[in-house]
Amino acid sequence: MLRQPIRWWASVAMACAASLPVTPLAQPPLTLAAAQAEARAHAPEAGELDARLRAASAIAGDALRALRTDPVLTGRYGSAPPGDAAGRSWGVGLSWSLDLSGSWTLRGASADAALRQATRQREDGLRALDEAVAVSVADLAFAQRQVNRSEHIAALLDVAADAAQRLLGAGQGSQLDVDAADLDLTAARASLAQARGARERARARLSRLLGRDADAGIVVDDQADPGDVPSPEQLSRLVDGDPRVRAAVAAVEAARLDLAMNERLLWPTPTFGVGVESLGREIPAAAFTGAPPGLRARWTDRELVATLSLPLPLFDRRREQRLRARAHTWRADARLATSRADVLVELTQALVDLRSSAEAYRVVSSSETALDRDYRLVDRALRAGAIDTVTRTQTIRRLVEAGARLDAAARDLRVARARWVRRAGGPGEPHHE
Repeated sequence: MLRQPIRWWASVAMACAASLPVTPLAQPPLTLAAAQAEARAHAPEAGELDARLRAASAIAGDALRALRTDPVLTGRYGSAPPGDAAGRSWGVGLSWSLDLSGSWTLRGASADAALRQATRQREDGLRALDEAVAVSVADLAFAQRQVNRSEHIAALLDVAADAAQRLLGAGQGSQLDVDAADLDLTAARASLAQARGARERARARLSRLLGRDADAGIVVDDQADPGDVPSPEQLSRLVDGDPRVRAAVAAVEAARLDLAMNERLLWPTPTFGVGVESLGREIPAAAFTGAPPGLRARWTDRELVATLSLPLPLFDRRREQRLRARAHTWRADARLATSRADVLVELTQALVDLRSSAEAYRVVSSSETALDRDYRLVDRALRAGAIDTVTRTQTIRRLVEAGARLDAAARDLRVARARWVRRAGGPGEPHHE
């Protein structure tokens, strides 16, 4: 006897929960722009991109050093064996190999090109992060919609189960109708539990990208708008502006400058040296012939010595280094051509996906009004007991399918736009000089 009041109160509670506005939530809905800005500021991926750029900047600053070899300090000390005319000797010298080819200018230019490459790679990485955040926001918005629709369906089926029980108590209907309504309600509640689990998983994925701990209360702004779809004529211009292509162009420039630097290093690198030599000399007494007994001589020679050594580039001529640098230029040219082709096909595919998704959403978005109206009509019919089991099942199934189709179209549109913006650029794009 208590089943009917319990069902009635449960139906009222679910209807009230479903009708609650979004504004009283602990935190306002997170917009896509705010989510992308937060990810750029706090995501681990953004920190890794910044670290790579700082490393490239440090290398570029160091590449301009002209003096790249350390001077060499040498010293020696010796003592001649007895009977030798030479006595104790020592020497101190300083030598230094100097690059006079001017290669540091080309080395600095190559490193600067590599820095520009790292800058474009960071830009591309931030675009990829924006895309991942946009897709994650679309997934969470889809999960939110699924929870809301599941709650509506569960509320309708709860009303249906209550109505079937009341009809059975009034001598109308049958136990089969009651069981069918209960089974449908059980399935709807199970679907609602699964939808809530999917929503929490989507929240966890988005929290990861935002650099947050798992946030169980995060809610995203749910707005799907086809917007303006670009024309195919823009693709050729967008290819040259893609950061991957610009990074490949910078890589080609860096490789060619590196080759020019290795060619410049063919110039001989002279080594200059300066030193002081001290040589002690001695003539023992027995060495003098016809001299008075005990006559001997000892003196010290000191000299200031300057040396110059110049290697002759006859055999090595930096052959291996130059071949490696030349091969690097070949690979860079090939990567540039591949990058242009990849970017063009990705832009084309992204544009096709965006156009088709926008058209599909425009077609199904008109069903939103009919869905809202049918929810209310079915609720009234169920409460009045004016709908049979077969019609109820067919109607509920149609509402579920139509709602899922609309929500999937909205998600597909968001994902397609995110992929297009990833490749074509858009709001949130960093500024460059």
